[in-house]
Amino acid sequence: MSIQVVFIIDKKKNVLIFLGIVDDQIKINQNELSELLGEISSKAVNLDFNSTSQIKIKNKSYCFANFEKIVIITQYINIIPPKKEILSQLNEKFLEQYSNLLNTYSEKDIIKFKAFSSVVTELITETLSKKSEKREEIGKKPLFEPMERINFPNGISNFQRDEILWKEAKLVKDIYPANFIEGMIFHLEVFLNISNENIYKVQLDFSNYPLKPVIKISEDLKKAIGKDIDDLLYYYKNWNENTPPHILELIKETEKVLNIYRERNKLSEAKSIPISAIPSIQPLPNVKID
Repeated sequence: MSIQVVFIIDKKKNVLIFLGIVDDQIKINQNELSELLGEISSKAVNLDFNSTSQIKIKNKSYCFANFEKIVIITQYINIIPPKKEILSQLNEKFLEQYSNLLNTYSEKDIIKFKAFSSVVTELITETLSKKSEKREEIGKKPLFEPMERINFPNGISNFQRDEILWKEAKLVKDIYPANFIEGMIFHLEVFLNISNENIYKVQLDFSNYPLKPVIKISEDLKKAIGKDIDDLLYYYKNWNENTPPHILELIKETEKVLNIYRERNKLSEAKSIPISAIPSIQPLPNVKID
């Protein structure tokens, strides 16, 4: 769960009475706010009481809930929306603190609801802490099923090498934007578009395949995730030279790991590549090398 902003609408007056920014990096566009909340709250009041729904507007994700007296809207960045229980707890705590004020406030009293920010922060921090305790360490288990692999019990002969390296490069370049470094088919620079704000380069040198390749990420990305990427990839840590993973599997696993860190708001320190710098996907032809 990665809640960025919490909005609370008084249903009786159809007024925004609370705006709590959880993620300090979020900027609210005041010019669009009224239209945005109007669109969402109109959908929310048609829900059954104590039920939730989601909507995406201008590439931003919102989860909202309809309660008896208020509508709660959250802006979030996770693939999975906040659980209904979180919004229900926000409703309960808000009414505990402001039930009387909610029935009597005037426009000048709306500022009094601002103190609810501390409750929002405490609740979200507590929820994330509990969730963190249950998290398994990244890299302890695979994040997806392995691809069909080739067995190399005696390594790769010289006459096989070019074809095998070409096929490994092709698997990557069929799916991901990637450049050859210095024209070498075994040295790839791959672009991972985690989100519009999180785009990174990963370099892989698999010239010694089926031995482990060398994987490199930028220093600021390494700092943001707190470890070498090698330590977070299950298939890399459990590399088998006789039946090695495909290079594509390492790319896919790196992408999934970075998505997990993005969902945990851990990538803010890592410098992102502009989307305009990503090359187009250029699949390689099928080639039989003699």
